[in-house]
Amino acid sequence: MTSSLEILTGNNLHSEVNKRIPILIDYPLGTCLLVDADRTLCPEDTGRLVGQVFGVNNRIRDIFETLDYHDDAFTAVSSIWSSIPSEAYLREIAIVANNLQIRNSWYEILQKVKDYVPVIVITAGIPQVWRIALSKAGYTNIPVIGGCHRDLDEYVVSAKVKGEIVDVLRQLGWTVIAAGDSCTDLPMLTAANTALFVPDYKGSPSLRSKLNDVPDVRHLIVDAQRFDNIPTCSPIEAAEMVLCKGIWNADRSY
Repeated sequence: MTSSLEILTGNNLHSEVNKRIPILIDYPLGTCLLVDADRTLCPEDTGRLVGQVFGVNNRIRDIFETLDYHDDAFTAVSSIWSSIPSEAYLREIAIVANNLQIRNSWYEILQKVKDYVPVIVITAGIPQVWRIALSKAGYTNIPVIGGCHRDLDEYVVSAKVKGEIVDVLRQLGWTVIAAGDSCTDLPMLTAANTALFVPDYKGSPSLRSKLNDVPDVRHLIVDAQRFDNIPTCSPIEAAEMVLCKGIWNADRSY
């Protein structure tokens, strides 16, 4: 049986955060933006696109249906990815990445904030897809934290790890804004100072039902979907919030 990667945790997690995140003193705003990748930055699930080629999607789905979003599920999935020869895996990743389109909403946000706050992509999916896609879009300085394949990566990121990364950043003094679309992102959204809900094409019903646990969240408008009881924000409003240390315009005191 193909061995799996280990979850990013403990000293390794702290080390990875320190490696990927700039020094706080270099960013006077003291704010950082953490963004999930698949179905948040783009409408597609790039892991499913790659997995379809290798016939592993049903096996991956079965693991999550059995183990939910616990750490064991993510390590088990990494065993599946690691069974694919790395050359074929990377070849298909490049095809998917080169056809990927980042949402226009995120282009608007990133263009306004990228010079003032560090932006970090955190994915429980395939990080190489996003390193290629972000580089193609001109965002070569945005790091991607994630891992899937034993021969190519050092660790796996789980739902729990996403929340722990936010905790570490806040302990270091950062104000953290997080954006995501699924229950994998719930720990990250809950731990952040301010959260952006980015619904997938189905409206992310599982995550949406749990948003009451997220203290300060708004629905970032990326398409025509709207939901009762979830306040919305435009990309411009979201960018302004990021540049104001996570405080929404209506909440500011002058």
